[in-house]
Amino acid sequence: RLLDATVQVETVLYEEHPSTKRSLSLAQKKELTPGFVECSPRGLVPGLECGSDRIFDSLPLMEYIEEAFEGSSLMPSSLASKAHIRSGIMLWSELVVRKFYSLLMSKTPEAVELEKQALLAGFEEMVPYFCRDGNFFSSHGFSMFECSALPWFQRLPVLRKYRGFALPDGEPYRRLTAWYEACLAVPCFARTVVDETRLVQCYVGYANGTGTSNCAQLTKGLNGDYA
Repeated sequence: RLLDATVQVETVLYEEHPSTKRSLSLAQKKELTPGFVECSPRGLVPGLECGSDRIFDSLPLMEYIEEAFEGSSLMPSSLASKAHIRSGIMLWSELVVRKFYSLLMSKTPEAVELEKQALLAGFEEMVPYFCRDGNFFSSHGFSMFECSALPWFQRLPVLRKYRGFALPDGEPYRRLTAWYEACLAVPCFARTVVDETRLVQCYVGYANGTGTSNCAQLTKGLNGDYA
């Protein structure tokens, strides 16, 4: 119940085009969905209104759901284990998510190759933090780490399509593919897996340099205007 509720909080604020999405300005979002922007002031998903409570951003929202509703728990009872999961989420964001965008938005062959190696190094650095016993990140099982990290592992076909990136066979990467396969067997995650063709279409703006999101603009600056 808890994990299903997590999936249901996202509201899509885009107008569909045949091949991709056109982002809306904050003013347009306020006009189209004023209630959502009141909940999420920047007009970004996800956002949740529950009674008088308004929560936005993924991690705070997941933590709210974890505490507010009964059902399967995404966090262990041990304080040390909770800290391990939170640290893993922060590391994944730094070592994988940030490098995902840097690679996707790189343009020259030299920059692409450099970012490929940086992303591989990020995955390698993550693996020792995974639980050695069992298939998931934590001995707790499917956790808040999986909810935070899986969407990005699921997006690897985007990098394969636009930048020719793929995880090598063998260790330490085999641990990551085993983790992902175990997660696909979890019904609540399996129901949220996005069609690969749609994922590729959604990221065309990042790949060709026309992305307008805050993330796209920030990555553009960090990459030196799309190196």
